[in-house]
Amino acid sequence: MEEPSKIMNSEVDVNILIKNYHSKLSSLINQNILLESKYESLQRDYAELKNQLDNIGPNKYQEAGIEE
Repeated sequence: MEEPSKIMNSEVDVNILIKNYHSKLSSLINQNILLESKYESLQRDYAELKNQLDNIGPNKYQEAGIEE
């Protein structure tokens, strides 16, 4: 009698296995691209805000009650 794992592996249709593999892989790649885009957007927003604060000058921080 064969081991259960060998029986299960022999019953898998290779085409279905490949289709599911590609489906999962493309889903993960899409999620990764979305996360990278969100990260870059946050970096850009942060740089813009930092630039705006730098343009205000240190004296304005103190007037507004903001500590560096």
